Amino acid sequence: MKKVLFILLAFLATVTAIDAQRVVKGRITDKSGDPVIGANVVAKGTNLGTITDLDGNYSLSVPESVTTLVMSYTGFNSQDIVLGASNMVDVTMEEGVLLQETVVTALGIQRNARNITYSNQTVSADELNSSPNKNTLEALRGKTAGVKISTGSGSVGASSRIVLRGESSLTGNNNALIVVDGVPIDNDASRGGNSSATLGATASTGYADYGNRFNDLNPEDIASVTVLKGASATAVYGSRGASGVLVITTKKGQESKDKLNVGFSTSYSVDEAYVLLKRQDKFGQGFDGNVFDSGENFSWGPAYDGIVRPWTSPVDPDGDGKFEFCQDHLVRFLIN
Repeated sequence: MKKVLFILLAFLATVTAIDAQRVVKGRITDKSGDPVIGANVVAKGTNLGTITDLDGNYSLSVPESVTTLVMSYTGFNSQDIVLGASNMVDVTMEEGVLLQETVVTALGIQRNARNITYSNQTVSADELNSSPNKNTLEALRGKTAGVKISTGSGSVGASSRIVLRGESSLTGNNNALIVVDGVPIDNDASRGGNSSATLGATASTGYADYGNRFNDLNPEDIASVTVLKGASATAVYGSRGASGVLVITTKKGQESKDKLNVGFSTSYSVDEAYVLLKRQDKFGQGFDGNVFDSGENFSWGPAYDGIVRPWTSPVDPDGDGKFEFCQDHLVRFLIN
């Protein structure tokens, strides 16, 4: 019987200790003395909390074991208040530093986004690399409004074209100007064959699309891309920025007081031809597809046997003076 009574007394003492509470009250104001409405008051280390009323007053019941209250509100610095013997705790909160969105404008100048009156849009590095793309322009596709991105051909490394707010010229180049770290780059497409043409300008009779300089930019090296639209945004670039400007900021080393941060990424891909060309051994290619030419630079020449031959030497592998087909020359051409 004594043991049972002892256990009951111990249980009641435990319940009493657990139920021991204190009610902390007070008022939260700013440095002007005005009440801070809706400020959070949380007992540190617990899920107990409340908010201030219209007069900035609060009341919170906490266990005796709680020694600190955390006061926080948007736009103010969070404060940890150590509880003493008094249950009345008034707090004056200090305004914190508000983070403001900045954008990179013409000439690489950073400005507050709220102070800019012209149309602009910024794509961060995380958004840019959310999908795997070798080309930065392709990575921008679907992430910016009013931006049309197209590829010159389906070949690997083909040139890309970017148009902002539709075509601005019927005969000229509608490509947007590309500016990397304040330096404009030439993003014209290069094509092989009879001529080099600017993608989006006049039609080209070239045979191959060799791409443009934008292909040289690695999306992993880019910190942000800001799209500037309209005359006000691009006035500093003159006529070159008439079709809009893409301002690209690359990643740079930044000071870190806490720890050393190193980012690393790698990728590997293999391309395989889906269909190989069917070869014929009856006709040479000729010049421009319709004029006969016996030179090796427009019709497949002799095999690569190490012999030096003059430019445009006749295609005559056996020396009989006849224009003839060179067996397996296409395969050797691709391998070499």
